[in-house]
Amino acid sequence: MEIIDELLRIKRIREDVRERELRAARNALESATQALVDAREGEKTRTDERRQREEVLYANVMSRKVYVREIDDLHVDIGIMKEEAVQDAQAVEQAAQERDVRREGLSAANAAWRLAAQATQKFKDLQHESGLQRAAEAERAADLELEDRPARSGTGLHFSEED
Repeated sequence: MEIIDELLRIKRIREDVRERELRAARNALESATQALVDAREGEKTRTDERRQREEVLYANVMSRKVYVREIDDLHVDIGIMKEEAVQDAQAVEQAAQERDVRREGLSAANAAWRLAAQATQKFKDLQHESGLQRAAEAERAADLELEDRPARSGTGLHFSEED
């Protein structure tokens, strides 16, 4: 019985470890999901800012006489804005990939926890059955002891109806 108790203790420890891993994976997924939301919001905000900046630049160019040097500067500014847009899109894509990886990690942690919980339950059931068997054996032993006692403790005195 002590072996079953020790094995059950080990299974409970393993289940607790898997449960902590599951919580960590869940937190990592929540964090990755929030990072994706933040990346999307940041991309939208910067896209809106770039559009406004482009409109201001365009209005500025259209409202006055422009020199070739200024057109070159405008071309550089537009190139920088396009590069920023690509970087924002990449940040969103990376955040989405990280979220997917974390989702898979959560799924794996959940599966590991379930297996550990099932193993623990099997040993709990085994411990319970063993306890029932020990109780039944103890009861049988007590019954046998009670049956054997009168036969062993016989005094040799027998009463008969003649006395």
